[in-house]
Amino acid sequence: MQNYNIGYLLVLEKEESFIGGIMVTDSKGLPIEFKYSEPIKPNKIQKVIYGKVLNNYLKEELITNNLIKEITATPTIIIINEPSFIKGKEKIVKFPAICVQRTNLPQMKTPGEIQRIKDIEIVFQPFQEMNPLRIIFGSPDPDFQEKMILIIKEISREMDIYEPVDRIEKAIDIIWKEKK
Repeated sequence: MQNYNIGYLLVLEKEESFIGGIMVTDSKGLPIEFKYSEPIKPNKIQKVIYGKVLNNYLKEELITNNLIKEITATPTIIIINEPSFIKGKEKIVKFPAICVQRTNLPQMKTPGEIQRIKDIEIVFQPFQEMNPLRIIFGSPDPDFQEKMILIIKEISREMDIYEPVDRIEKAIDIIWKEKK
């Protein structure tokens, strides 16, 4: 198996504040690097001035872009769990990115099986005993999608590709509680 560095990016909203984390793992899920943002709480004036674009600005421009600039490990792919981050983008900053989410769908018959849902969305059955994952691409480009699917299939043979997102969420919760 090729050695991949997988980036996992998560931004959470907690009590009107935003905090994010990025972790880069190896192909087996072992952490190589972890960075997090300080909580950002917009004030009343910022809420008025930025209006409806405030949340996206904080999540994407301030938190995501800064976290990605801070990491020294180079991810082969970045996995996020929020579809709005990926909309219209093959890359987040400079790295290929996809959105991966858990589903409640019944397991598919064959590990590695894929069902196309939309031109930018598939359902993928991991090799572990678990429900399929929903994968959203930022681009309908078939070459990009095929490359990402091959990476996901290979990584999925070694690890639960979504489980590191759970770890980041727990780490962010700990950081959030300490910073309050």
